[in-house]
Amino acid sequence: SLLVVNIALTVDAMSLKKEEDGSTNLTKFRSDLTKAISEDPHLNKKYSVIVKSKASTTGFGIPVEVYFTTDVADYTEYCNYTSEWTEKALAMLPDYGLVPYQTRINTLT
Repeated sequence: SLLVVNIALTVDAMSLKKEEDGSTNLTKFRSDLTKAISEDPHLNKKYSVIVKSKASTTGFGIPVEVYFTTDVADYTEYCNYTSEWTEKALAMLPDYGLVPYQTRINTLT
């Protein structure tokens, strides 16, 4: 069976930096994440791995979307698998000088 993995991250725009080669740290992150996913043994290689950034619709942060397909069919395993890839992607951000965008929630006590 074919299952799609969809991961959504939001990167703080203030952490975006231009690299010496003219690309950005976000471009390098997307490229390396694509490569890492492409090497996963559970990836369905018939379909593309897509890691894309897009314009913010809220004006807060830069959305990054990840799409790929997997052969992991058991629901519990699938949930763990997608969680692991989300955690791996988040853990990679600091290696590129990127910071996840987080909103502050002020509560009254």
